[in-house]
Amino acid sequence: MAFNIGEKPGRGRYQCVFSDDVVTLETDDDALPACPNTDCLIAHETRWEKAKFSKNS
Repeated sequence: MAFNIGEKPGRGRYQCVFSDDVVTLETDDDALPACPNTDCLIAHETRWEKAKFSKNS
């Protein structure tokens, strides 16, 4: 299931489906931001999925 910018899917790590960048939402009230990757920002495309792993792990 994919989520859009501004949605509040709950606490956890979410991975951009376009760039694989990962963000962490600390609380259930946190909203998903725009992807920090400039390619996604330029294209105005960000879709998030619950991360199964982190690129840094």
